[in-house]
Formats: sequence, structure tokens, C-alpha cells
Amino acid sequence: MSSRAFWKPLDDAELPLLEWVERVRMGGPVEQATGLITKAGEHGMIWYVVGGTAALIDRQQRSGWLRATVTVAAIYGLNTLLKLAAGRRRPPIAAHGTPSALGFPSSHAVTSFAAARLFAVLAPKLKLPLYFAAVNVTGSRLHFCVHYPSDLIAGAVIGDAVARATSARCR
Repeated sequence: MSSRAFWKPLDDAELPLLEWVERVRMGGPVEQATGLITKAGEHGMIWYVVGGTAALIDRQQRSGWLRATVTVAAIYGLNTLLKLAAGRRRPPIAAHGTPSALGFPSSHAVTSFAAARLFAVLAPKLKLPLYFAAVNVTGSRLHFCVHYPSDLIAGAVIGDAVARATSARCR
């Protein structure tokens, strides 16, 4: 069975939700802000900047921040391999360019939820803002219909689970 045939029933089930998102999507300043958020999340870049900045500021936990940031990058690399293995294509109504035609699981979601989990270990008081940012970066992909909802959910779960499993090494 080809990967397209495997994913087709789920794609068909989720496409009506994306078509609804496409119809109600807000333009103007919301579209511009969401575009900036989604661009910042490409390849996990926003999280490398956050982790690197925290490493510069928090000298006491510098090595932890660096390990956490490198772990997010490694998780991104593993997710890229998972995307290749899964072979799920992006929705046909994507409203934003993407570096890859593959969508499952969402790298934005994987890196965002991995970073939120790992960085919150180092800065527990920032847990809520970190997860708020992770939800926003992930949601930006739904806004532009470049992922099916299950790509985003799976990415969030995978990113959080792998980060949870590796968080002890970032302390």
C-alpha cells in the first residue's frame, strides 16, 4: 500500500475542517502576525534563539540551556526522518509556502512542544508562557492550512514525549 493510499481516509476526514478554516481565516494584521510566527517556527529557529538567549542570560544554568537547545535540534532532525518514513503529503489547500511537501508530523509542533517541556524544566516560572508560545507556533500552521489537524496533534504529542524522556539530561 502506498503512503498516499494509507493516509487518504484520514486526509478525507480532516479536509472539511481545513476548508472551514480557510473560509473563516482572518486576514490583515492577524494574517501578518501569524505569518511572522509561522516563519519564526521554521526548522525550530525560534526555539534555538530562545534557548541561546537564555544560555547567555542564565549563566548558572548555561550548560542546561545549551543541552536543551541542542536536544530540540536533535528532535527536529529525528522528526525529519519520521516525516520521510510516514510520507504524508500536506493538504492541497495550503495557503503558505513550505520547505517540504511532507506534513506528518508537524515539525513546528514537535519542536515547539519539545522546547516548552525542556525549557520549563530550567525555568519553571516560564512554563505557562512557553506552552502558550508552543500552541501559537503550532496553531499558525493550522491558520495557513499547511497541516492536517492530526499532523499537529501528533507533533505536539511526539515533541512532548521525547522531551519528557530526555529532560533529565538538560538539568
